[in-house]
Amino acid sequence: MTKNEEDITRETISEAAFFDKCYEDADKRQRQHGYLMPEELIRQVSNPDSRPLKEFEYAYSLLGKLEGKKLLDYGAGDGWNMICFAKARAQVWAIDISGKGIDLIKKKARANGVESFVTAEVRNCYHTQFPSNQFDLIYGGDFASFGCEVYTRF
Repeated sequence: MTKNEEDITRETISEAAFFDKCYEDADKRQRQHGYLMPEELIRQVSNPDSRPLKEFEYAYSLLGKLEGKKLLDYGAGDGWNMICFAKARAQVWAIDISGKGIDLIKKKARANGVESFVTAEVRNCYHTQFPSNQFDLIYGGDFASFGCEVYTRF
């Protein structure tokens, strides 16, 4: 069964409202720490363990060397992956359905000194409207269910 545009629009509005509330709460918590990312998380992305015990660290190891790569963080959420990718010197496009999430991403990018590596936009992930072959890597991590997807272009 395929979804029609009306169903997708209704789901998108509902999803955006849900995540706006989540990221508004996250913003309050993360503001206390100046939006700075823990060095351990940055290390897990920029130098993942060769024998990782965590699924997301395994996904990072699949990304390979990030420096100079164009990476789409698809459904970027509150941006913690995006900060790590940018710290590894990837040029990152972070997209999410939540405007509050995108605002939080921009705050984190400034606080972590990587804003020149980051473009963050509210986008519907059903229809991103990016040109084909714009990115070297596409990353989507769903840590609520611990699923990760990594796509590469060769």
